[in-house]
Amino acid sequence: METFRYPSILASAFLDISFDTGLIRQFLATIDYANEKMVLRERSQQSGDALREQLHGHIVGEVPFVLSATHMMMARGSMNGREDLTFFVDSGLASPARIAVPPQTLEYLGIPEPEKKIDPTSVGGGGGAWASALFPIDTLGLGSILQKDHQGEYGSRQTSSYWEMGFIQDGLISHGFLRQYAS
Repeated sequence: METFRYPSILASAFLDISFDTGLIRQFLATIDYANEKMVLRERSQQSGDALREQLHGHIVGEVPFVLSATHMMMARGSMNGREDLTFFVDSGLASPARIAVPPQTLEYLGIPEPEKKIDPTSVGGGGGAWASALFPIDTLGLGSILQKDHQGEYGSRQTSSYWEMGFIQDGLISHGFLRQYAS
């Protein structure tokens, strides 16, 4: 199954179908970024063992997560030295940022609120463009995987998203964080 980065879809193709986690979780699914494909394998012990053997020596880390509302992946993470954060792991952040945070997270981390502006070239998400701003991040972690010197995005995660599922969501961490580990 071929996948395209968000800008590629807008520039040269159209989306024929969308898959959600309700379908994907029936498979052992991986993303082959180099070849722009999603690989679906039979969900079995044998397939899992074969994949681990194929990836032997290339596994950077394993990140425990929980599913909320049957399909939203939540994992523990860190930012700028704070290790007690909860991130929504999602591939929908079409931004140069690795994470999008609500205002409460900026306040909790002592990061000044940057001035938000609407980017006239932005197509935005499902609701169109919105005012946002980038801010520097010294360190960003998901489980034991830690990266340095990235940008976060402020503006797309509203105040209400902080307690949206009945627990604190400190931010939405995107595939932009994970794609550097693609082989």
